[in-house]
This record gives sequence, structure tokens and C-alpha cells, in this order.
Amino acid sequence: MEAYPLRLEPLLVERPWGGTSLARLFPGAPRRGNGKNLVGEAWILSDHPTHASRIVDGPLAGRTLREFARDFPHAAFGACTSPGPDGRFPLLVKFIEAAEDLSVQVHPDDAYALEHEGDLGKSEAWYFLRTNSAGTVLAGHRFPDRDTYFRAVREGRVRDYLLVAAVRPKTFLYIPAGTVHALLADTVVVEIQEASDVTYRIYDWDRIDSATGKARELHVEKAADVLRFDAAGKIPDVREGDIDTPYFFASRFALPRGERLSLAPASRRCPLVLVGVEGEASVDADGAPVGREFLRKGTTLFLPATLGETTIFAREDAEFLLVEPKSPTRGA
Repeated sequence: MEAYPLRLEPLLVERPWGGTSLARLFPGAPRRGNGKNLVGEAWILSDHPTHASRIVDGPLAGRTLREFARDFPHAAFGACTSPGPDGRFPLLVKFIEAAEDLSVQVHPDDAYALEHEGDLGKSEAWYFLRTNSAGTVLAGHRFPDRDTYFRAVREGRVRDYLLVAAVRPKTFLYIPAGTVHALLADTVVVEIQEASDVTYRIYDWDRIDSATGKARELHVEKAADVLRFDAAGKIPDVREGDIDTPYFFASRFALPRGERLSLAPASRRCPLVLVGVEGEASVDADGAPVGREFLRKGTTLFLPATLGETTIFAREDAEFLLVEPKSPTRGA
């Protein structure tokens, strides 16, 4: 098969804290939920067992990212990343709209998640499209030990131990596994993460889930197992321009109208992921069996590792993210 940029179909996911902007951004996209909650997430690139993104154009239209990775592993993974334990592509990318505060939560690392959940761990990064008026999220904690943590949970004083990070649009924040965190209301991000859906909720603001009429399950014991008490008092650093993690490298590009950027995945032997953030750009790949693609807000293009030189041309001022997966040592 001749490689070409793969445009992926998003999946809208309802959440108790969701809003209205993602349904407007992705009209007609398939939706997960019973209609009692608003949309909180759009899974724009996924090879998770609960959902594999579908290719929407070209010779592979209708096939999933999982099928592509299975049938064309060299194109899917290249030389700079490797499949997850079940063969999945190792990253998941989302748009998230927090119309209300998300739960206070923590994610396990790979070793714990594989043993207890049969899934990957979840380290993630947020790229901020919109921040709340205070410019804050919750990231980090002040629990010195497990006993203090459990006492705070019993006494309803978890909030007293949470750290506040100052953030602003067009920046990244890395949340490694074991970090207590929560997006706060009126925040929109692109989330780049390991291909996992494991979350341990510590506190959910006494919220009732409209989908069930009940409070959501908390995972206080498992959270204590994975929470990094050695990181007490530490707030993750906000990064400008790009972010380098054990699982991926992500960069923000802003192309003025009329400028070009050339990419050569094949020479790097790495697959790349393009996520449109603002404006519009055309995407042309040498030797591709399909015509020109267009990168707009919300568009996700998977560039196989075997793809020839690809040129991005800004038809108007354009902003996009470029994500390159890595191969970490699983269990680290």
C-alpha cells in the first residue's frame, strides 16, 4: 500500500462535567453515552480496546487504526515506537472541554495498570486552548504520607491538600502517572496521553452523575497505591512551544499565511500525528494515492512512518500540534 495521510473520525464522549463546544466542533460525529450528559471529550486518535478510530478517506476508508496497525506495522510504528502489550498504537489524543470541574484523580503507571487493570498506565500532557478566568488547574498535592491522605479523605478535607498550577493558553503541562490533578471549569485542552482509560477518582465534588442518578465510584485505595507521596509539594512545570516526555514529543507550530513547513516521516522513521488547532492549512504528501488534505481546528491526520515528504501550507494563519510517539520502557 502506498502511504498517505490518514484522516481520522472523532468519537464524542459524554461526561458529567461536559459542555457544548465539542458537539459543535464535530457535528455528526458518533457519540458514546445515553444523552443525559453533555460532551466532555472528543477522542480524535484512539486505538484503545474500547474504541479504535476509523479512517475516513482514501483506500483504507472504513478501516480502523487497530486494523491499520495490525496489517501495516512498519507504517504504524516505524522505528521510534512500539505497540502496546495487545498490539495497540501507544497514544490516545483527545479534545477535552471542562464546563465543570473534573474529579480530583490520579492515574497508575504501566506496571501497576498492567497488573491490576490489564491496561496501560496513563501519563498525559495538556495543551491549553482556553483557560478559566483565574488561569488555574489542580496539579500536585501536599499529602506527606498515606495516613495523612486517608485521614483527609475520611474527614472530607482533600481540597486542603491540593496544589494549584497557574496556566495560560498555548502552553503545555505534563502530568506524569502518580500526579494528583483536575481540570477546572471553563477550560479546554488537547490531551496527549498513553493509550489508556484508567482513572482513579479521589474526590468528585459530591456530584451526581445525570446518566445514572448516582454519585460516581471513587477509587481511594487504588489511588493511594499509585499516588507519588515523594512528589508532595511539587507543581509540574508549564512549558512553552514543545514538551518532551518518556512517551511522546509534542510541538506547537504557528504558520503565518503563505508559509510552508516540510516534514519527512520516512527519513525520521517515525509516525507523526497532526492536530489542527486554529486556521487552515493544506497538507500534500509526495506519492500519496489521495489528493490534498486540509488541516482545520479539530482535524487529526496520522502520518505513517513510511510516508514521503509532506508539505503543510498555511492558507491562512494556522496553528497545529505535531506529536511524535516514543518507545518507553514499559513498567517504568
